[in-house]
Amino acid sequence: MLFTPLETMNLFKPILYEMAARNLDLIGPIHFQRYIEQHSLSHAKTCQYISVDSIESLSPELRDAGIMVFRLGSRPGSQGTHFGLSKYTNGWDDFFVHDKKLILQARQEDFSPTVPLRNLLAFQLLPKITETSFVNLAVGSGLLQYALGIKESNYQVVPATGQSTFTFKIKPKPVSSPPWEHINGQVEIDALFIGRRNGKDCLFVVEAKSGPPTGNLAKHKLCYPLAALRSKVSSDIEIIPIYLKIWSEEDGFHFLVAECTASKSSVIIISELATRSVHHLVLRGFGDQQAIQICLDS
Repeated sequence: MLFTPLETMNLFKPILYEMAARNLDLIGPIHFQRYIEQHSLSHAKTCQYISVDSIESLSPELRDAGIMVFRLGSRPGSQGTHFGLSKYTNGWDDFFVHDKKLILQARQEDFSPTVPLRNLLAFQLLPKITETSFVNLAVGSGLLQYALGIKESNYQVVPATGQSTFTFKIKPKPVSSPPWEHINGQVEIDALFIGRRNGKDCLFVVEAKSGPPTGNLAKHKLCYPLAALRSKVSSDIEIIPIYLKIWSEEDGFHFLVAECTASKSSVIIISELATRSVHHLVLRGFGDQQAIQICLDS
């Protein structure tokens, strides 16, 4: 998302001044529209400024200050969305996962689908594939199961997707106390499925992004669904966050599958989300006429 100077001028400067004056590392929850009115700032679309999924989409004054913004839902008795700000401690790695760093952790390897190619014909025919379809392709081809170690061949993986409002507690960093309350805020889940590995059921939560592997993903995009689901799932089922990055090259579709781990404490700490393992898998030949004919002939 691109910002023009007029759109971003002084938007977060009043609260940044307050944080500096009070020597605060974090602040919030704050009612966004009330904050805008209090400081006589131009009315702005809430989501444009506090729903951030990459460093580039941060308002410049926050980016320059090393501060991340988090959406924190609504509050009883008041309409509108609240937000919080937190300064990083160890650089942007506190709040973002970086594609380039993930690629360095994985050896590229070709993947051969575990199903007949004819089953994947629909993905060959579409001129442009959505992120949801990429997830379905990763599951339908067996690629995601391979990357995640889901080996039971008779165990069908059926991903669900959707969005809803959830209430939970969250911390941006370990030192932040008490935790923030995210109340009745919208959380989107790109894919959610049960997979069995090592004899145990696991719940995999997937955040999928397509595009060149040069970007980054805000960690809260995985931490929010994780925090939202913890209270709804039996404690004997491990919830595993997955970042799936997909891009196209001449040799086919590339899938970067990063399995992550989060803090085991009762409250999820965003900065402690870490990468457990990374796979870089390639489905070769997708998108060309020869591959389509192979699918039809198989």
